[in-house]
Amino acid sequence: MVTFERFKEIVKEITDNPPGCESEIRLQFSNRTAEYMIIVYGDECTFQRCGYKDGSGEVWYRSLDELYESETVDGILLKRDWNKITDIWNDSYVEFEETLI
Repeated sequence: MVTFERFKEIVKEITDNPPGCESEIRLQFSNRTAEYMIIVYGDECTFQRCGYKDGSGEVWYRSLDELYESETVDGILLKRDWNKITDIWNDSYVEFEETLI
């Protein structure tokens, strides 16, 4: 599994090609049935649960580092739970999944 630092580099590559591109990264955790998403807008980002009628729990963060250090929707704390990610992908970046697994 890729480190969080390498993940940030990949996200930067996605958002820089083309410049200003919004990157939607989907995550699946071994201890969760829901799918989650990180959306990066420049320096800011959001984290949310996907596809739920009762609300996604979307929360804004000033940076990926702030998200990594913060407990978010469904009690997920990336700093603690990073090693529980079983799948990670981005539909617009072909090599993303291969790079992270």
